Amino acid sequence: MRPYITWLRRGTGRFLAPVLLGFLLMALFSQPDWMIELDWATRLTAASVLVVSPAVAAVAAFDTSRRLRPTLTLLGRGSVRKPWHIAFPSLAVVTWAVVAYLLTWLVAAAVVSINDGIGIHDWWVFPEVVAPLVGAGSIGLFAGMVAGPRLAPPAAVMTVLAALVCAAPWGRGPFEAVTTYGTLTGLQRPPVRAVAVVVGVLVLALAVATAAVESNRPAGARSAVLGLCAGVAAVATVLPSAWPWKVEIYDVTDEAYGCVGSAPAVCGPRSRLPLLPPVQASLAEAYTQLAGTEFIRPTAFRVTRLDHYAHLDGAAPLDFDPADVHNDRYDNDAVARALVRPHQCSELFVASSAEPLLQAQDVVIPWLLQVLAGETAATPVPDDVSLAFARIQNCRPMTGDLR
Repeated sequence: MRPYITWLRRGTGRFLAPVLLGFLLMALFSQPDWMIELDWATRLTAASVLVVSPAVAAVAAFDTSRRLRPTLTLLGRGSVRKPWHIAFPSLAVVTWAVVAYLLTWLVAAAVVSINDGIGIHDWWVFPEVVAPLVGAGSIGLFAGMVAGPRLAPPAAVMTVLAALVCAAPWGRGPFEAVTTYGTLTGLQRPPVRAVAVVVGVLVLALAVATAAVESNRPAGARSAVLGLCAGVAAVATVLPSAWPWKVEIYDVTDEAYGCVGSAPAVCGPRSRLPLLPPVQASLAEAYTQLAGTEFIRPTAFRVTRLDHYAHLDGAAPLDFDPADVHNDRYDNDAVARALVRPHQCSELFVASSAEPLLQAQDVVIPWLLQVLAGETAATPVPDDVSLAFARIQNCRPMTGDLR
């Protein structure tokens, strides 16, 4: 382990880590809506893997190629004993990259805790971020073994980008991670898909690392192994993204639901219930303002995602987003959008019948916003608003799932 520790202390990765940390934090805080949901924050950082992987591969290739130069043989002195010791420079770079992500996640966790938000539930994000970094490090290892210091970094970057291009027709490549730019409330990452992606990338990393070790052997002894490694790497690149699963990278959560409050109740996944009291309070206040009108008919709202309407049980669908909660209040825009949707109209999914309903919403929502802001009385309801809302109420409700 001494050579590995030496590369941690003296390798280029120690300079890469603070650069990555600054980049990750800047990218994370450029979209502050995640600050009460850690799952959102961690998946948001996963978007950067697409950019970080080529950087890790380039730096790993540079350090690996440096190891072969006589002036730096001291750093890799122990590597002459075991063939796999040649991976220490690359492994050190990957370690520093992982440290940058860990520090970013710790900062995000601290922010979410300060804001009394929801902790991590999507644990798959961690292996799905780390595995591509390991794979990129193995690409850098191989490039560093077969190319010189000047050619190795660009060769590693081009190889990573080529793998992304090769996998693109079927889905995501091995050097990117599933991300999100919105809430994960009501969603979950399918474990089988996550496992397949992680295993595929790690198999790719093992195959490429084996090829790097074999590149030091005589040509006759290594040709068969190199060919096998190339085949395994090709399959591992395409298979996780080409697997014949559904297109969606997230599924509707199978977590049990609970409810908060009454008149109306607001229901959602039990892990997200602490986020819902401001929503319920704002809807209850709106019900008080709209007393005596048709807008207070639903007795409950239920968080729905991915057009999943099979288990509403009479509740109105709620497209909940924590970004709509400010100062312990649900934004009036979000309240109005919820009130104008006592059920999901199936006509909205047909182009020929959607326009009249959308026009009806455009009539009702501005009036609701005026009422919620205290700018106009709720009664009597203007005739055009009443007719528009009647059109919405009389549409054909969705009672199952769209897909």
